[in-house]
Amino acid sequence: LRPDGFPVGTVVIVHGWGGDAGRMAPLAAHVVARGMAVLLVDLPGHGRTGPVPRYNAALMVEDLRAVRDWIAKREALRQLQAAILGYSFGGLGSYVAASRDPRWGALVVLAAPVGPMEAAHLYLDGKGLPWRWLGGMVRRSFVRAVGVDPESFDGERNLATIQVPVMIVHGESDEVVPVAHAERLYAAVPAG
Repeated sequence: LRPDGFPVGTVVIVHGWGGDAGRMAPLAAHVVARGMAVLLVDLPGHGRTGPVPRYNAALMVEDLRAVRDWIAKREALRQLQAAILGYSFGGLGSYVAASRDPRWGALVVLAAPVGPMEAAHLYLDGKGLPWRWLGGMVRRSFVRAVGVDPESFDGERNLATIQVPVMIVHGESDEVVPVAHAERLYAAVPAG
């Protein structure tokens, strides 16, 4: 999506689990109205990407690197700062991507969990399933089911190494991801 006139920057917006790029269009409209170009992406297995045999979180980060590569190849965009804005589980992928790829100029995280195990805990709680009985099994099967070591996607670890400006946004009344997650993520961002 392009603003009227030459864009002042580029923002890649990453949707949450079970969402798609189209659901982020209202947010994108606000960003475009402020003069920035916006790329809306569908994560693997979501939106128009089609089904995948199993979800692979590492593939999400690889796809976000490919999006950054695409921006770098576009004459109209490559000279501009590019930020990544991730919502919920897309926020988790965004902070991992931004911590591993120094080409991102900024990171905005909206209502994201601290990490994949915390996200699984929230999911099970939301379904009324006991984490204390199922948590160990979830942790053991996570690498096989999602394709990554959950520790490598931990928000506090990834954000502690980040080299770009970070904004953490979270509603105090969020009924899915408690605001305490945002407080932990914010505390992990290096001062400066």
